[in-house]
Amino acid sequence: MNKDNFDERNKLDKILNWFLYALIITILGLTTALILAEKKDNESLSEFAVNFPKRLYYILYYHIDFGSYCSKETDPNFSKINKLNYNLYYLNSYYNHLESKGFLNKDLIWNIDLVNLKDDSILHRWKLHNKDISSSIKLSGKFSKNYIHNADLHPDKSISFNTDLISFKLDKNSNIVWKSKINTHHCSSKLNDSIKWGCNNINYYINNINSNNNYNDNSIFKINTYNGKILWKKTIADILSENNMNYVLHGYSNYQLFIKKPIEAEPIHLNDIEVARKNTKYWKKGDLFLSIRNRSMIVLYRPSTQRIIKVIQGDFLQQHDVDIISDKEICIFNNNRSSIGDFTRNVHQMKLPVKDSLIDRISKLTTYDFETDTFCNVYEKGIKENNIYACIQGSYQFLSNGDVMISNQNKGKHYVLSKNETLYRDYCSPKIDEYIRMGPWSRVYEQHQIGQYGF
Repeated sequence: MNKDNFDERNKLDKILNWFLYALIITILGLTTALILAEKKDNESLSEFAVNFPKRLYYILYYHIDFGSYCSKETDPNFSKINKLNYNLYYLNSYYNHLESKGFLNKDLIWNIDLVNLKDDSILHRWKLHNKDISSSIKLSGKFSKNYIHNADLHPDKSISFNTDLISFKLDKNSNIVWKSKINTHHCSSKLNDSIKWGCNNINYYINNINSNNNYNDNSIFKINTYNGKILWKKTIADILSENNMNYVLHGYSNYQLFIKKPIEAEPIHLNDIEVARKNTKYWKKGDLFLSIRNRSMIVLYRPSTQRIIKVIQGDFLQQHDVDIISDKEICIFNNNRSSIGDFTRNVHQMKLPVKDSLIDRISKLTTYDFETDTFCNVYEKGIKENNIYACIQGSYQFLSNGDVMISNQNKGKHYVLSKNETLYRDYCSPKIDEYIRMGPWSRVYEQHQIGQYGF
């Protein structure tokens, strides 16, 4: 090698070394900034130094591995309440970080616990391992973030549920009975022990180009819970089009909540499906109530004739979780959130001309009466006292004694309210230090129900 070539090589090595030094310093600086952001106000420097490795672990584990599924507690005044004098069984699902082994996905585990909220005892536990999932079915993103939705009990202590991309059924010993490749999200609804309805997400790429200019549709599907076979499927766009409601699909652009830039058009955003289990004056067995969030709309649809029977809009906004509560009434988890501007603010902070009675930064349980064509908000006292507000998600379940269970998945908390007081208030999943995990869409079972499932 001549001198000129040697000098050039030496210069290149120096440039690469300086680049690496700058990169390391930048990474250390950003890491330190993140760690300092985790420092508690009442923590001394010596305590902070001792806790440095723990802080680094939190950044690597919670911020990277859990991401949006784990967040810091923001309400220092939140306290647990348990005045339950009856058994109430809650199907809780959460990523088991204690038993999962490492960042290399060697053996990662989700727990599904049947918990008695009265005394926090665990009646049964199922486990879903990533190693048990065939390589032919790939989860989207990290296994720890493939959120489990709406687990349902079956008479032999088996359990069926959705994740962000796959549906599963586990037997009582956590062995996989079946798995379906269908993309699932949000809620599902059982007609009986063999038939279940669910929500499916579909992305259409314009001109076959994966870009920000895409269209996001949803579909509904019927699945056999014995073998996981899809029995029927139809897109919401087709349902609307076949019922002369194309206007719902057009003239709408969406806004990405967290990144603040336009994304694919999403005029629908199906977030719940509720199947009618008997005939009444206003619907038939097998009819479906569909919650279309981005239009603040509930649709009553009859699959047997493929006709829309009724469209319900009114005193609710960006709703989730529609349930049948009587032979003539439904109830809606009314998020009461405007899609105007930043989702973290309400309309009043933007000084827009709206009535105070419409959007008051409190979610609601809103009933609709088919007979009188009227809306009514229920359990307002307890909801306001607990400041329950879900900008997205949110679910509830009425109990036979008149109480109601409410889950605020975003804030990882759930509540049991009577008409007069708060009977129960706690985190949905086990809290880790000051970190809260996002709560699941889940079921609750009462004592008179639990026996039919083998418990």
